[in-house]
Amino acid sequence: MTLGAEPRHTLETVDRLLKRTDRFLIWPLWIPIAAALVFTTAWSFGSGFEFLALILGAPVICGWLICMPVAAGLAAWRRAWRRFTSLVAILVCAVPATVASLMAGDHIHLLLAVPYYATEIAAAPAGTGPIHFHWSSAGLIPSYERTLVYDSSAELTSQAGKCEPVPAEPAVTWCIRHLMGRFYLSEMSWRDSGSRNGRIFPTLAS
Repeated sequence: MTLGAEPRHTLETVDRLLKRTDRFLIWPLWIPIAAALVFTTAWSFGSGFEFLALILGAPVICGWLICMPVAAGLAAWRRAWRRFTSLVAILVCAVPATVASLMAGDHIHLLLAVPYYATEIAAAPAGTGPIHFHWSSAGLIPSYERTLVYDSSAELTSQAGKCEPVPAEPAVTWCIRHLMGRFYLSEMSWRDSGSRNGRIFPTLAS
């Protein structure tokens, strides 16, 4: 073996290892998205599930936020530019992707429970009007209540996206949000516990 052959062989081995690990990554992007989907779906179901999801998900997100910049810095130090570029791109794309995922919880909730709702709707007498379903119980926000409405008459279409105070209870705010198809979400919030009443749908009350 000639002089200097062993160091050169070592450098070539290191170079091959770096090239083998210098690849574009995409899987780290799924970690915050998955955590956001689990949390927002648990929030939609309520009853304290969102608190459990928050306890389990917060360490995952915090660990991800620490590990990703560190991994990007190590990739730059090792001149693994493909890995570095992909990690930076993931950090940039993770914010809008996570925000979009946080908006999907109610839709996932509906898709998971739609067989039950379809059975109840089919069993309801004809001409009964909007059908109301329990949606979520008070969890982290006790002054907040939501109910699912199936409206085959499309009576709620004109009110979808609007929030207004209940006429007889100014401290209570009522909002209607369209989910999908003929399903709507009725959301009521009140500023104090004394303002809460049983009228979930004031404009539909007989």
